[in-house]
Amino acid sequence: ADFFDYLDFVAAFVAQLPTGDINRDGTIDFFDYLDFVQAFADESASADWNRNGTIDFFDYLEFIQAFAAGC
Repeated sequence: ADFFDYLDFVAAFVAQLPTGDINRDGTIDFFDYLDFVQAFADESASADWNRNGTIDFFDYLEFIQAFAAGC
């Protein structure tokens, strides 16, 4: 593998990192917050923001951090 293969790998990895745009409409807005809160209340797998297998307050805090960083 050469350097450019490595860059492609890094770009693909970064594209998969969670962002505050939970509904993937290209905009981070209040609708993303509402969608996350609903997923959190429903204990949906998408609310496991830190991907540790448990939906808890730490997931909420990490989502808020990602949401705030994107606004």
